[in-house]
This record gives sequence, structure tokens and C-alpha cells, in this order.
Amino acid sequence: MSLSTTAVSAGRVLFLQILFLFLCVATPRALAGDAARSPAENLRQLQALRAGYLYEELNWTVNAEFVPKPVRAKLTRLKHDLRDRIVAAMEQDADAEARPDAIKEAITLRFKKDGLTEHGREDYLRYARRFRVRAAEPPGHSELRSVILEIGIPVGYDSSLYIFSRRASGWVLVLSSEVNGYASVQEAQAFFGYKVSPSAADGSWFVVTGSVNNYAVSAWQGLTYTAQVPSDDPERPRVMVREHHKICLFDFLGHEDKAFELAPSVGEFRVSFPHEFAHEHGIAWVVDRFRIEDGHARKISRECHFNRARGRRIRCP
Repeated sequence: MSLSTTAVSAGRVLFLQILFLFLCVATPRALAGDAARSPAENLRQLQALRAGYLYEELNWTVNAEFVPKPVRAKLTRLKHDLRDRIVAAMEQDADAEARPDAIKEAITLRFKKDGLTEHGREDYLRYARRFRVRAAEPPGHSELRSVILEIGIPVGYDSSLYIFSRRASGWVLVLSSEVNGYASVQEAQAFFGYKVSPSAADGSWFVVTGSVNNYAVSAWQGLTYTAQVPSDDPERPRVMVREHHKICLFDFLGHEDKAFELAPSVGEFRVSFPHEFAHEHGIAWVVDRFRIEDGHARKISRECHFNRARGRRIRCP
């Protein structure tokens, strides 16, 4: 291929990128936030969309990670439509025992009743063609139940966490951990993990979460971890810590949710993850430690260990 032909092809790609961004900002009527009259219709509209722009001459998909503003609104609406049915299932269908398998079944029935079902054909670059729920009893907390909602988005998943507490009136949502309105699918919570701390003397607890961003290539990605406590508004937990760091996934491709370790205890927690190349052809694992005092978290140390979280201690790169 001649230099001039290469330049023309590159110019076309650049033009298509600019055109795609322009069209997204223009807010097509077909994606208008009020176009869908029901939760099921909003879901079907999302499932019909394809991320990015297909440049057929080179078989490239341009800007697959970009989420246009109208799509952001539709994703948030879908997430809250599903969340509302999760809450209704916990409040109205779950008994005092609330076994995780029974919770999942009750939620799935409510989804189907309102036409919120997965698409028959899965596509790597489509929105909401697949979604699922996972329910659990957090270890050491028989009074709590957790539900993780995963919605398929281009290049991966969007995960949300909902924690319910058993009260005299039944199961009540006390903490909701979501990420909404993102411009890139890399900002969504994906490869998600969480752990609830043991209860303090006053019965209080906090939750530590971790997520690795969605990605298509490269073992070098980003880890976001948080520490959150319930507030008066379950949809707005108080975030004590939110940090973002580089993470190395060489040993965890296909198992990214196992690439970090979360370890909360009463009044403290630590987060461990493979961070950077170290000497001797190994990987430096970072161990960040925090102490919680008067409702605030403070980092008390950062250590580095060779090749694993509890390996030989080394100097941090």
C-alpha cells in the first residue's frame, strides 16, 4: 500500500471518528430519553443499538467504548427499572429466611412478568442483551442479603450492588452501589467483588468493593476500590474511600475478579493487587491498609510484596 493510500485511509478513519462523535452529541430522535413508554420498550430500544461505527472497508469498529448521552440515560433507566423489581421482590416476596436461590427466583419472575428479558442473540457490541442477578448472605451477617445486578454492555458488564437488611417490617434496601452516566464503558463497575466487614460493637458495618474496568486488549488495566457505609438515603451511601490504581492482569486473564483481594475487619481494611513490574522478573503486589475512625477512613500504610499478596516484602517500584 502506498504512502498516499495509507494517508487517505487514516484520514477516513479520523473523519468517521469525528462524524460519530457529532452524531452522538446531536441526540438522534430515536434515542430520545422519553421515546420509550414502558420499561420493556426502553429495554428493547437499548438491545437494538450497536456500539461504535463499523468502518467496513477495514472491518474496524470505531469508538466502541464511547457511550452517547441518550444511551447513558437509557442505561440508567433500565438499571433502575431492574433495581425497583429487585426491591419489590425483597420487600414482597422474600420470607424471613430469604434463601439466595429463592431470592434469585423471585427477582427473575418479576423481570419476566414485566417483559424484562434477555435477547435471544448475544453480541459483544450490544447493550443489555444479557443481564443476571446473584444473591448471597454476606459471611457473618445473617441479617443481611446482597444482590449483584450485572447488565451486559459493549466490551463487558456493568455491575451494581444492593444490600438489604432484615427489619421487623421485612427486608429493606440499606445500601446501593452503582455507577451511572458514564461516557466510556471503561468507567462502569466490572469484574466486581465486595466484602462486608464484621459488625462493630454498635452493630455498624461497612462494605469494601473492587472492580476492574472493561477492556478489549492489554493486561494493564485499572482497579477501582471503595469503602462505603450506609446513610439515611440507601441510594447515596457515604463513600469513605474511592481510589483508582493500575493493575497487572497477566496471571488473571479470564479471572479478573480474582486479581485483587479485599480484607475488611472491625475498624480496618486492606486491599491487595498486582501493580507493577518488580526486580527479579516478578510483579510487585501492593497492599494498601486503612483505618476507620469516627466514620472516616485514613490510609495508614502501603507495602509491596513479591509475586503475591503475602510474598516477600520488597521496595515498592
